[in-house]
Amino acid sequence: MYILYKNKNKEDLEDYFESCGISKSTQNYIKTYDINFNTLDVINICKKVVDKNQKRIIILHENTLVINNFNKELNIMCNDDKFKNCGLIVCGNKSSFGSLNTKTKVLKRVKNTKVKFKQEIIINVNFDEKYYTALYDDIKHLNLNTYEKAYQHWKTYGFDEQRYGSRSLLPIKSSKYPFDSFNGIILTQDICKCISECFDPSLIGIILEKEYSQDLYEYSPYLFESDETLKLRKVNDCLYKKQ
Repeated sequence: MYILYKNKNKEDLEDYFESCGISKSTQNYIKTYDINFNTLDVINICKKVVDKNQKRIIILHENTLVINNFNKELNIMCNDDKFKNCGLIVCGNKSSFGSLNTKTKVLKRVKNTKVKFKQEIIINVNFDEKYYTALYDDIKHLNLNTYEKAYQHWKTYGFDEQRYGSRSLLPIKSSKYPFDSFNGIILTQDICKCISECFDPSLIGIILEKEYSQDLYEYSPYLFESDETLKLRKVNDCLYKKQ
C-alpha cells in the first residue's frame, strides 16, 4: 500500500491506517507536493511496483478515510468473479459510484393536449435489498421488507442521496473519468508497467482509458472516502473511520 502525503504527520497517518486494520509493515509513504493521480509521484510508485514485482497495490493519500470493517469488505471485493479481470479499480472518488455510467431516458406522455415528461433512471447495478436495508440505520423504520419496496426507495430517494445499493464492480465507460480526484485506487502490475513508461503525468488517465478501456472498474461501496467527498454524500458519513 502506497500513501501520498503532503502536510500531515507521517506517524499519525501510520497509527490511523493501522487502526483501520492496515499493518504498518505494508504502508509505504511518498512525500508529495501535489496529491493527485496524474503526477510524477504516481509514475515513480509504479516503477517501484515493477522493480519489486508486486502483483497488486493500493494507492491512498493523507486525507483518505477507510470504510468500517475494511478487511472484510476488501476480501468480499477480491472474491468477486470479476475481480481477476480488473486492471484498475477505483475504490473511492469525488464522483458518486456509477454516476458517470448512469443513463437517463425521457418518456413522453400526452394527456389533455399537454406534454408531460417523466425521467426514468436506468442503472447498471444489481440492487441488493438485504445489503441496502442492513447498511443504513436511518431507513430501518420504513419497513422496507420486500425487494420492490427497498428498490423503489433506493430509486426514488437513495440514488439521489448517493446511498450504496449493492456491492458491485462496474466497468468505467466514461471517456472523461476523473481519476485525479481519487481517494483510493487498486492497480495491477500490468497497469503499473503502463504508467511507469508514461513520460507526461498529465496523460496517465488518457493513456489508461485508451490502452486499458476494458480493464477499468469502479467498486461499490467505496472503500475509501475523505472529509471533502463525504460532504457530498453525508448519508454515508457513519460508514467510515475518522482520522
